[in-house]
Amino acid sequence: MRKIASLFMLLTLTLVLISCGPRVSVKGYFLEVEERTTSVIFSFEIEDPKEEITGNVVAEIVDIDTNMMVNSQTLYQESDYNDIVFSGLANPGSYRIDIRVMVGRESIVIVSHDVELLSLEAQIIYTVEEFMNMANNPEGNYELGQNLDFSNVEFVSPFGSVTKTFYGTFDGKGYTMSNITFSSITGNLGVFGYISTGTVKNLNISNVKMGTSSNRLVTQYASKIGVLAGSVSNPLATIENISIDQAEIYVTSNSTYQLYVGGVFGDLRSVAKNISQSNVNIDVLSTSYAKVNVGGISGFVGEEGGLRQIYSQNTNIHHELKGDYVDISTKAWNINVGGVVGDFNSRLSRGLQDVIHEGTIEVNLDFGTPSGQKGAYDVYVGGLTGRSYGQIYQALYEGSITLNHTENDFESDIIKSFYVGGITGHYESNFVIDHALYLNDSQSINLNVSEDSKVYLSYTIGINPISLNHEIAYSGDGSLMKNLSDYEELKPSTYVTSIDGYFTSEFMTGNLD
Repeated sequence: MRKIASLFMLLTLTLVLISCGPRVSVKGYFLEVEERTTSVIFSFEIEDPKEEITGNVVAEIVDIDTNMMVNSQTLYQESDYNDIVFSGLANPGSYRIDIRVMVGRESIVIVSHDVELLSLEAQIIYTVEEFMNMANNPEGNYELGQNLDFSNVEFVSPFGSVTKTFYGTFDGKGYTMSNITFSSITGNLGVFGYISTGTVKNLNISNVKMGTSSNRLVTQYASKIGVLAGSVSNPLATIENISIDQAEIYVTSNSTYQLYVGGVFGDLRSVAKNISQSNVNIDVLSTSYAKVNVGGISGFVGEEGGLRQIYSQNTNIHHELKGDYVDISTKAWNINVGGVVGDFNSRLSRGLQDVIHEGTIEVNLDFGTPSGQKGAYDVYVGGLTGRSYGQIYQALYEGSITLNHTENDFESDIIKSFYVGGITGHYESNFVIDHALYLNDSQSINLNVSEDSKVYLSYTIGINPISLNHEIAYSGDGSLMKNLSDYEELKPSTYVTSIDGYFTSEFMTGNLD
């Protein structure tokens, strides 16, 4: 009898406590929930007409099976309620998003949403529409099921911005995507636009047009442009077994920030392997004082990036500067042009490894310097890299380099420095270069600049401020010229009569036989 009475009293007390719980007018609404394979992105809003919320708002994601919180984010202001991301979710799994607020001393959930993650099974892509629809799941697992022809399609990458990046897996299975035409520049320009931690492999790309000689693509903003991807932003990305044949890039930039242009990548922060390229024409016109990086494979390679097993034929670069100053406060130009990489900033051992590149490089410069201008203009041009902070290992460049500078009457107070080399214009790395060679059979390096310019010109390295015993050389009967006269190197480069037996790696010997 006492036990029954005790239970009755406990039940009564529980009901009283519940009835005394917070009765609030705070409400929450999910505006958008995007479910992916291992993550979810959502936005919500809160109505608090009586201003009852006394603390921060917290978004939680809960494992429904265990009712355990997996992750949470504290949101301090209303702008934080948009594009919230929970990633790294186990799939399969059942989850719930809870929005929790403090009312007085009570923490209450004002709205919940169950999450159903997308399948991890590979989706086979057979049509152009299915490729474009990858934008709906940028972390999906995809395979090409056949060749794709993009004729008569105005191509816009499914992953063109930092808010829509690719971090899934795409296996081309050796198939070809062809006849791709871009009609405008939007953020990161390329077939995959912006790749973060994604994998792209075993893919052929053919006949790509990014503008034409008569109808160039124009940008006024910081832009990163490459046939495969404008940007590969994360060292965890995997790029391998990519082939590009027949591509044209015609770009005009008025940007005052940065311009990265490459045949494959604009900006590469991971290691890309086994890249082949042929018949690529890169034509860049810049008019403003943005930092310009142009490369046959990549405009820029970051500290944890690299290029290995690269075979590039008939890849030609033309960069023209027609300076248009806004005012004389714009004091500096920085231009890096390389047959393979414009600005090679890798800190990896053998960051640029096993490379064969053939093509011409032409740079024409009219700085448009106004009266009263002071400052420094630095230009770096090289057969493999314009400027290099990373190691070059087993690499060959074959082709001609031409740099023309149109003298300006107002440049007497400008320090103009030109660094030009058959291997690299400037090498500043603690790594020793291991077997790099400039092959100039009937080709040449021609530099035409004003007499007051500082010139660092060589068959191999324009300038090497760190004294190292590199294994570098040149071969062939081409010439080294400055202002229409033969140029005598300050430190003569090593000459070899034949490249037979010069290289030692399997890649180089196998592809040069």
